[in-house]
Amino acid sequence: MDDQNKRKYSRISTNFFVNFFRDAVDNTIRQSQEGLAENCSAGGMFIATDRLFSRGSVLNLEFDLDSDTPPCRLIQARAIVRWVQRLVNHPGMGVEFLLFNGFGKHEFAQQIEHLSQ
Repeated sequence: MDDQNKRKYSRISTNFFVNFFRDAVDNTIRQSQEGLAENCSAGGMFIATDRLFSRGSVLNLEFDLDSDTPPCRLIQARAIVRWVQRLVNHPGMGVEFLLFNGFGKHEFAQQIEHLSQ
């Protein structure tokens, strides 16, 4: 069985920026990192970035699915790092969405479906 057949949600190719960070343990200022979402589904995304977090890390994500078309709607989500790709020429992380701030997975899935059309 190939990877695509094991997936619960179908992926689409994307090309938008994602800001991500972990919760601060103390009162330190959070340091937001930036990556590029290269593919996305209702279940998660691949973030191309040099700033890798370890498998199992829970991240806060902020992104806009369609930054070219106003009004921009900032999507905030929590996700867990499921796998890390440490290739020199293409590092990144596969993350699984845990929850969305302000709406549910079903609404997010509809937005992803709209992008694929």
